[in-house]
Amino acid sequence: MLERTAERFARLIVRAEADGVLIVSQAAGHGGTVLQEGRAAGYVLDRKQLIARVVVTQDNIDLVRSRFGSVELRLAEEIAAARPASVIREMPGGVEELPTAALGASGGGPIAVDPKDSNGVKTLERVFIFDLQLPAGMTPKVFGERVHVRFDHGGEPLLPQGYRRVRQLFLSRFNV
Repeated sequence: MLERTAERFARLIVRAEADGVLIVSQAAGHGGTVLQEGRAAGYVLDRKQLIARVVVTQDNIDLVRSRFGSVELRLAEEIAAARPASVIREMPGGVEELPTAALGASGGGPIAVDPKDSNGVKTLERVFIFDLQLPAGMTPKVFGERVHVRFDHGGEPLLPQGYRRVRQLFLSRFNV
């Protein structure tokens, strides 16, 4: 009886097969929650490969590509702590599908999505996806946590800014 209880207790301990940072999934809940066997409790991520996948709208992609200076990000849970990040990858070409519904207007994000799409990821205009390397020591509390990103393009006089926005408006209205 004691051996059987010890065996059952040993099966309650969960161990990862890899070294890294444990990010608990939102589906796993918090302390006191009983998980079903075989259900994911979280993700073990390599500390050196933590990324934030961000989306840039078609209106702003030229500015990001041509006048990129630096980028900083803030985790939604630590909004006061802005840290510098680096762009490690830009996916070539634009896409018409968001990586997650959380970025769309129906999920609380700023990007307009097709109301006919039941998944909430089909965008009304093309978007561009960038992967940012999270700085050392910045670890999200949950997998898929929202981040706030700021691309710095340096200073620009008011007249060129106005010209660019009027040009964008003209191009969008005439589908050029």
